[in-house]
Amino acid sequence: MSTRRPRAEDKQPEEFVPASPEQPVSSQRPEDIPIASPEQPVSSKRPRAEDKERGLPSKKKNKDEGQSSGPRLPSTERQSAKELSAAIRRDISHVINSRLLPYVQARIQRHIVAIDTWKQAYEVELSKVRELQATNNGLRGQLAAKDAAKSEVHALARTEVQRELEQFKRSVTKLEDFKRSVTAKEKAAEETDLQKLALVQTQLEETKRSSEASIKRLEEEASCLREALATKESDMQALENAHQKEISTSRQHVESTRRRWMEK
Repeated sequence: MSTRRPRAEDKQPEEFVPASPEQPVSSQRPEDIPIASPEQPVSSKRPRAEDKERGLPSKKKNKDEGQSSGPRLPSTERQSAKELSAAIRRDISHVINSRLLPYVQARIQRHIVAIDTWKQAYEVELSKVRELQATNNGLRGQLAAKDAAKSEVHALARTEVQRELEQFKRSVTKLEDFKRSVTAKEKAAEETDLQKLALVQTQLEETKRSSEASIKRLEEEASCLREALATKESDMQALENAHQKEISTSRQHVESTRRRWMEK
């Protein structure tokens, strides 16, 4: 049996059995009473005054076990010591059986109840853990299914993207070919336009030269016409002067003729 002193929270006075009327109540608590192991005999230490009252000489153990420094006791005193030792052992056994044993049993019972409570709580927690493991396994299965579906979707997406990319590349190739053809046509059209423009410029230059020649000829003709017009104007002026002169002469003749007729 262990001689460990119980903790403060383990001390419950109501669990101790009160001493019987025949047994005097000890002032020591059950947990303070040292209990000897089976291998070690119970020590019968008492105060020296009590030893003197009983007529027992005080003993001192030597450093070497099994040897005593004092003289051997007489047989009667040894018998008294044995009886005293037996009485002390009976007292200790009585205290153990009446007080300490129920206390220890109560503590053991409390520990058993605590262990049962802990076991029930452990089983509840274990059931929760198993439920969580089952839920976790289900979630892992769902996650694996989602991963598989995601992988399939990614594969389809990659195939679709590859197809769209190839189609886009073909479209780009067609566009580049069309651009090259359009560029070639535009270049050819531009060269044709340049040739036409050169021809038109040549024709314009020839037309300009012919126009300049025509203008020069027309200017010469206009100069001749202006000279002829000036000559005609002078002639007309002379004719008009002559005509005016003839008219005035005719008027004078008519007036003179009328005056003569009037005089007649």
